[in-house]
Amino acid sequence: TEHDIRAHLVEKAGTDETFRASLLQDPLNTVQEELGITIPDELRLHVHEESQSEFHLVLPSDELLSDTHLEAITGGYDWIGHHRYG
Repeated sequence: TEHDIRAHLVEKAGTDETFRASLLQDPLNTVQEELGITIPDELRLHVHEESQSEFHLVLPSDELLSDTHLEAITGGYDWIGHHRYG
């Protein structure tokens, strides 16, 4: 799910400084390489880093990613359980 993807990326960024730096510098390619996927052109990816004096609140859009978009992003691959769906 979208939540699982976010959790995985945040967790890895918290334990792997090289991954974190790459994610901040080039989020699109870093995520594509990490998940082994191709992100559709119409989907933009932004990564923000909080600091001691900043707090970022991301509000969901009225429309969450559709199952079709999620399928395109993950390629039907559950990278947590390592199973391909479909």
